[in-house]
Amino acid sequence: MRSSREKQREARLLLIVAALAQDDGAQAVDVFAMDFLLQHPSLLAPYLRGTKADLPPDAVPGAAETESSEEALLRWKRSVGGRTLAPMVGRLIARGLICRVPTGRFALTSRGVEVVADLGGAGGPIDGERLPRLAAHASRNPVASRQALLAALEDAA
Repeated sequence: MRSSREKQREARLLLIVAALAQDDGAQAVDVFAMDFLLQHPSLLAPYLRGTKADLPPDAVPGAAETESSEEALLRWKRSVGGRTLAPMVGRLIARGLICRVPTGRFALTSRGVEVVADLGGAGGPIDGERLPRLAAHASRNPVASRQALLAALEDAA
């Protein structure tokens, strides 16, 4: 049985696909990167500096988020992240909420669109404010966005 935390993360993945999806779907790597950034606020701040994103203050993580005890486990979490995300994406596909489209992209199905509309702010107040802004920024220049994430990861290592 899935925990409520797993269910919330699956909902966030679905919302990320919805936010990033363009006419030809959302790149899988961008979906995973956005999920990672929302999961780990301590890396979100350096990422934002690296992208020079002009985001309002409420979209930038505060000290309470970046200094939480959960963030202290970041290296361990990075090592198991792939083993966690792959089954979640598989469940979203199996439930008919997202589908794979050519070139490694994900797209919402019609059922997925309905569920996203029903979810509303399921990501919580923080993710709900950050996700649309981060997705819009990452969609404008995906290559620069990925490079900024890699730089933030290198700085944290």
